[in-house]
Amino acid sequence: MKILYVEDNAVNLSLIARIAKMNQHDLVSFEEAEQALSWLEKPENNVDLILLDIQLAGEMDGITFAKTLRGKGETHPIIAITAYAMMGDKERILAAGCNEYLPKPLPIAEFLTLLAKYDPATRVVAQPEVETKPVDDAVTRAIENAKETKPKPPAELKAYLEAHPKTEPRPAVPTENTPQPAIKPADAPIKTENMPPTEPKPVVVVKSENGIAPPEVRVEDKKP
Repeated sequence: MKILYVEDNAVNLSLIARIAKMNQHDLVSFEEAEQALSWLEKPENNVDLILLDIQLAGEMDGITFAKTLRGKGETHPIIAITAYAMMGDKERILAAGCNEYLPKPLPIAEFLTLLAKYDPATRVVAQPEVETKPVDDAVTRAIENAKETKPKPPAELKAYLEAHPKTEPRPAVPTENTPQPAIKPADAPIKTENMPPTEPKPVVVVKSENGIAPPEVRVEDKKP
């Protein structure tokens, strides 16, 4: 981007020159507004952005310079960089034809943002609006009907579902809700209605004498 800077202060000019070089911008500077106007009148001299101090060394100040440019139909974007910060100064400077206003000392971050804003290489070009045609009423009705209409199952499937109502599946693995079989207590009486009768075996009682245990006695059942 090519920049024209109208400034009579060497310190401010040096600062802007360093910033322009770091951002790969070409800078042309003049101390007086009359010199800058004469340079701009030549067809071969053109810029993308003008940086303008308001209080200049020559007879023409920055406000007069901006009004003169706008009176000639020039549309170059102008950023005023000035120490004028009294109430009403900003409005007066913008009314003269400047696009932006920055106070001194220069806010670097805001200045870099404005450089990017007016740089043709990074400027966002507004895209043309695409004309949209209204949708036909018949198409709209078809879309709405498709949303409201629910698919119906075939007649065969409907008859099958009615004949086989939904049942709860049985769990494959017992859970805490699975019914458990009743368990009889250990001391519950055992029914012997269908069991065959058994005969009691005889018991022989042998007494010991003199504390000597008698020999083992076995009794065998003799069936008649």
